Amino acid sequence: MQQDGHSGDSGDYIPPASKGPSLNDLAKQWIARFESCARSRKYDNLVKLFHEKVVWCGLESNICANLTQAIEKECKEVWPGQLAFSIDLARAIILPDAQSVVMIAPWVSRGLIAGSAAKEGRVTFVLGIFENGKLLGLHAHFSINPAVSIKKG
Repeated sequence: MQQDGHSGDSGDYIPPASKGPSLNDLAKQWIARFESCARSRKYDNLVKLFHEKVVWCGLESNICANLTQAIEKECKEVWPGQLAFSIDLARAIILPDAQSVVMIAPWVSRGLIAGSAAKEGRVTFVLGIFENGKLLGLHAHFSINPAVSIKKG
């Protein structure tokens, strides 16, 4: 992987510069761009947000081993049937370090059928920090909230 995170094989991450927005702020900006892609179904814009070798676990597919698979098997299968997708940044857990940012947050959307119930779930993103503090998604995991909690008795 080169410093831009899109090709090569060095695997080195470049920590962000000490000046400028915090990693938390950059992560929130990244989420806003992701939400925009999901709502507008602008699949091509995901190339700007994710590493080409992202590992994506989704609602329709078990594991997608690259961005092309994620777009074809997950995004194009799930997003067209959803409205009002949003990630709750107020409840997000953002864990930055020198090489990456882990974000875990609840999400909600509605189906296209009038009166359809909201779908709720949670998402985990792992973002690598590349040249000039650029964040690229290395892992995405979407899941639906359990309908019934299981309590051990």
